Amino acid sequence: MEMCIESNAIVIDRRRANEILGILKRCKALRKELKIKHINDSVVIPIYSDDIILKCIDSQGATLNISKHCFEYKYREIIHGIDLRKMLENIVGSRDIGECISSSIDIIGDIALIEVYCRDLLERYREAITEAVIKLNPSVRTIYAKGIVEGMHRVRNIVFIGGEEKTKTIHKEHGILIAVDIAKTYFNPSLSTEHSLVAKELSYARSILDLFTGVGPFALHIAKISNSYIVACDINRDALKLLRESIEMNRLKGYIDILEIDSINFIENRGFIGKFDAIIMNLPHHAYKLICSALEVVKSSGKIYLYIISKNVNEAIDMVNRELYECRAKGVISSYRKVLDYAPRRYIYRIVIENIALHKF
Repeated sequence: MEMCIESNAIVIDRRRANEILGILKRCKALRKELKIKHINDSVVIPIYSDDIILKCIDSQGATLNISKHCFEYKYREIIHGIDLRKMLENIVGSRDIGECISSSIDIIGDIALIEVYCRDLLERYREAITEAVIKLNPSVRTIYAKGIVEGMHRVRNIVFIGGEEKTKTIHKEHGILIAVDIAKTYFNPSLSTEHSLVAKELSYARSILDLFTGVGPFALHIAKISNSYIVACDINRDALKLLRESIEMNRLKGYIDILEIDSINFIENRGFIGKFDAIIMNLPHHAYKLICSALEVVKSSGKIYLYIISKNVNEAIDMVNRELYECRAKGVISSYRKVLDYAPRRYIYRIVIENIALHKF
């Protein structure tokens, strides 16, 4: 059964259809994503009807009576390549809503997170936003507006919009099931490719320290494909509880040892000096300041996977080299990768340090 979308429309004699359609197209008033209806000798055409469009139609010498009608979507024509903004404009019948919402959607399991810039519109367009998100992502059952990440546990502020009111879900990445609660833990689905790439690069490693593990996506990806021993550290008890659930859900080759501890204190106390083949430090704002401590914990033949926020890769490399100098250490930046856009003109980079030598100059 097709879903009915209410829209402003005009009803005209079918003999004038081509003439009026020409005017509507010139004025960019035609809602092309909705199916035109034919009723006896009349044609019902869905239109946009803001003031600028109406003035354009008047200037073309057309006098039209506008009324509300129900239309079906041309699904095959619009779903491919359409974003959330456009879908909302189609449903609401106004282009103003597009300025108040991000076009992208983060999907975590069956939960969608979107960015809303005009929070006063949430109540007004709550049902329309829910409808638009589910049309674009039929597997989604719950929609939230996302806010900033804050606090020691890096938890994102969220506001419920529609669907089933829940925060816990099972997310799937490259065949790996990950338990996530968006109200209690941080998780970024945009890092899916990064999780997989790092796991493949570290498939050789027998011992890995995963600091700031959260719900454990790096640890799970590595343990899925490699017979590794991974120490996964985090201070967020809820995140580690979810990681334990994920371990039970997946058939893993490696072993994940979970430590509920502040990762910063753990590495600064250097309880495992020179023990690890690799260290992952995914705390972009702060991790580069822990390089000196990480150098003591990783083997001289090991690697440090460091995530850092900077304007460009040269700035990121300079920040790392300054820390290495402060440590009186040598290390080779063997690779780097721009992982994500973080903010306007700021990006998250992955920097890999190896060939480590301490106190040599």
